[in-house]
Amino acid sequence: MLRTRKNERERLTSLLDAEHPDVDSLAGAIFQETADMLLARDWWVLLAQQPGNPVMVYGPWSSQNQALKAVPTLQFTAGGTQVAVRKLATVGELADEVE
Repeated sequence: MLRTRKNERERLTSLLDAEHPDVDSLAGAIFQETADMLLARDWWVLLAQQPGNPVMVYGPWSSQNQALKAVPTLQFTAGGTQVAVRKLATVGELADEVE
């Protein structure tokens, strides 16, 4: 479940309180701000490999703890399945690496 954070709510509230020429521009500003905030978050995935099968990716989750809690909910049919939890790189981190 995706939860809003206090600073994210404050950023959206400031947009709602600001003057906008019309509802369309307000909607666009809210959409862009929300997308920017979600892309800036840390995201976690599960990687799972059952013997003889390719690696499967599950997620994303917004915390490492949420990803770990999901492990028992996945139903693997083969014994010896290997599972790893990994943090995804954010857009900002990837941009820093390219420069």
